[in-house]
Amino acid sequence: MKKLCLIVCFIIFFSCSKNKNEEIYGNWYFERELDSKKNQKKSLLRHLDIEGFNICNDSIIDFKKPFFYTIETKTRFGEIENTQYNYSSYYLGSKTKYIYTGNKLIYFNKSINKNDTIILKKVKDNLIIKLSNEDKKYEFVKRTSNYSNSTFYDAIIIDRGPCFGDCPINSTYINRNGEYFFKATGHNTVFDGNYTAEIEKNRIKQIFNIFDKIEFKKLKDVYTYSATDSQTNYITFIKNGKIVKTISSYIECPIDLKKALTELSYLYQQVNINYNQNFIFNEKLMNCSFDDSIKLKDSEIFFLEILLSKAKDVKLNFNQKYKLDFFSWGDEKIKSIYTDGRYYQIIYKNNTSVIKDIGFNFVIANPILKTMRLE
Repeated sequence: MKKLCLIVCFIIFFSCSKNKNEEIYGNWYFERELDSKKNQKKSLLRHLDIEGFNICNDSIIDFKKPFFYTIETKTRFGEIENTQYNYSSYYLGSKTKYIYTGNKLIYFNKSINKNDTIILKKVKDNLIIKLSNEDKKYEFVKRTSNYSNSTFYDAIIIDRGPCFGDCPINSTYINRNGEYFFKATGHNTVFDGNYTAEIEKNRIKQIFNIFDKIEFKKLKDVYTYSATDSQTNYITFIKNGKIVKTISSYIECPIDLKKALTELSYLYQQVNINYNQNFIFNEKLMNCSFDDSIKLKDSEIFFLEILLSKAKDVKLNFNQKYKLDFFSWGDEKIKSIYTDGRYYQIIYKNNTSVIKDIGFNFVIANPILKTMRLE
């Protein structure tokens, strides 16, 4: 009987203690700064740049912004490896452990390898937080969504451009079949160059689940912030080989989109990638257009580059309707490219050439390229 009482007490104790922080569970988004003369709706918070966070359960919080640690990296010049004074970051994820006691949320800050504190208070349906190192208070609202759509796209491309600093410069392509391409250009934890991989199904599902929960059709095509020397990110969604949407983000964009593109752009650190010399271009391409009239965003350029890398070599004559104009960061072996949209004659600097067939007319299949698009 005594043993039975102990079991009952044990069950009662844990059933009562389970979900003890349930009132603060969920996705919280920055609404406004309190006690401010402007009472502004938007603000870039200094501490972890907290625009939103998800309190997943009693022990895990997802800040949606990444934790990093920084290392010095090597650069490859041809086949020679050299250590340069360049820096890149290892991605430590955006989730971390926490405890909530009184009005303090104490979490482990992976970037500095020690605990940090947020003062947190539930007021009606909202949360009021104060960072431990300042007096300002911020209001966060809870938003829930059951949206999930895996039919809008079957491939994603992310391009991260240069900045005045050590931001990672790279391009990433992934599709739902696990096909993966990665171009490292600067400030990455691998040598600069082109890489490929086959991603396992479980990892693919995890990546696409993050994106599928974002209602991209309702997002703007351009997000920007009035500042200089920062990084522009492009994200392109592909369906059946066609571009369905491209979004550009300069500093500002919805926090869930920012989390998703960060997760994918650092995937190269978590999977087994292989150096691949079969890419058409060695370096990053920018300002690519068909006769300077049909201009491509940087992520769309990477899409075309992948199509060319996978294209068949053919021997035929075709109407060279466009010259493909492009700017490359490096000393490419390519002198010029002529195309009708489907066939691409690549002329090398040694005056040899090859004709590539990507299997469809890139210009006709993507009418979005001819629309007036903001930068």
